[in-house]
Amino acid sequence: MRTQNKLNRVNNPRKWIWMLIEFIVIEKVLENGILVPVILKLPYGNLTSNILYKGIEVFLVLALNAWLIKQKLYFSTNVSLKTTLFFLFGVGYISLFISSGPMKLLLPIILWTLLTAISEELLFRGVILGDLFKRLTHRHLTKRSVAIAIGLSSLLFSLQHLSNLVNQSLLDTVCQMIETFGMGILLAAVYVRTGSLITTIFTLNCQIKCNTKNLFLEVV
Repeated sequence: MRTQNKLNRVNNPRKWIWMLIEFIVIEKVLENGILVPVILKLPYGNLTSNILYKGIEVFLVLALNAWLIKQKLYFSTNVSLKTTLFFLFGVGYISLFISSGPMKLLLPIILWTLLTAISEELLFRGVILGDLFKRLTHRHLTKRSVAIAIGLSSLLFSLQHLSNLVNQSLLDTVCQMIETFGMGILLAAVYVRTGSLITTIFTLNCQIKCNTKNLFLEVV
């Protein structure tokens, strides 16, 4: 019976699309309607609040996925010369952006950027892209179906930044959305190519580290 229900969900596009929309809506309502207001009321600084916020968001995504989507998350990665060089290059790149600022803030900022990358990759690549990829390619794995899955997940990744209109201009928000759409395509391609969230988390973490020096200045 469970197998039959699972097949029905796969063969009924309207049903699984609505399940995915339900997942996204519930996640965003809980995040922006409950989690953010509660975090803002706590007597913590910006950095501590962001760490707590992103940590809870990670557990929220995992819990909702286990409840609604049940999408398998892939973390294993093959150890090869290419992946070794990739991670070594990333570590060297990150070190360029953490060479200045108070040392007491180094570990908290690393934790914050890591949790940010984990939460976003679990949601947009792990759950959303993973589910779209599975549903759109369950019959035939074609370039078109893969491109649609990557495009839709990247679009959703971009649209989430509309909430930044509260804190910045329309032009800045549009530019950020274009940037994140391109970044979403890159991360989705990395996930499809490597089959591991570890590589996408590491890639996004490297990108977030570009703002580390500005964050140092904001916190001090």
